[in-house]
Amino acid sequence: MNRVILFSPVGGTDPMPQTNFRDGSMLHICRVYQPTDVYLYMSAEILELHRKDNRYFYCLEKLAEHQKRTFHWEVVERPELRDVQLFDVFYQDFREIIRKITAGMDETDELLLNISSGTPAMKSALLVMATLGNKTVTLNLHKSV
Repeated sequence: MNRVILFSPVGGTDPMPQTNFRDGSMLHICRVYQPTDVYLYMSAEILELHRKDNRYFYCLEKLAEHQKRTFHWEVVERPELRDVQLFDVFYQDFREIIRKITAGMDETDELLLNISSGTPAMKSALLVMATLGNKTVTLNLHKSV
């Protein structure tokens, strides 16, 4: 199927930090790697922002227009998630989500994990999973300047 699939926790600097208005990690990865499918993992705080002004989808729609392409995105909502510092919560949840994503992949698909967005616990959980996992994934580290 030749898909590029991005799994990204969404953090406070996504889609862009309010301090410099440059690409946040999630948006930068979408711009550069041009995924066909994007899964955005949203905690309670981020989900509230999304529902308030649609900032994440708005930026992805504008990027798709600019690049003259389409892609599919999906929100993984966790409205009950307020303790975003608990590593074990993310490790278990991410493992199940990524298992579902990879179950629908074939050998021509690529999975990107954004380890630059989200909380330190989210980033650490994804890094550990990628390191210990048996599937090939690409880790994306981007620093907004």
